[in-house]
Amino acid sequence: MNNLRYKAPSKKNNPAANASYRTSDLYLSAFLKSKGIILQGTEKETGKVIFIFQNEGNIQDLINKYFNDSDVGVLRYKAALGDLRSIIFDCQNLMKKHANKKIK
Repeated sequence: MNNLRYKAPSKKNNPAANASYRTSDLYLSAFLKSKGIILQGTEKETGKVIFIFQNEGNIQDLINKYFNDSDVGVLRYKAALGDLRSIIFDCQNLMKKHANKKIK
């Protein structure tokens, strides 16, 4: 019996898409970071932060595991979540400063 609840879309036909994996899902991002996937950077989109991860060969497998309730080390997950929340906070502060400069 297959317990798969989520299958990530295939990117086989688009080599450029394989260079990185992008998501705004904070909890998925913390899971990937806690599993050792390299966070390459972030982008700001309207009201949210997009996390950009190095698309290593096992990232799709890890995404499937996340959506199927995989085990994760609690301390690593907590540390990753804290790191990502700090990034979001910093991005929000930069957006506020930028918005305040436009108003003045």
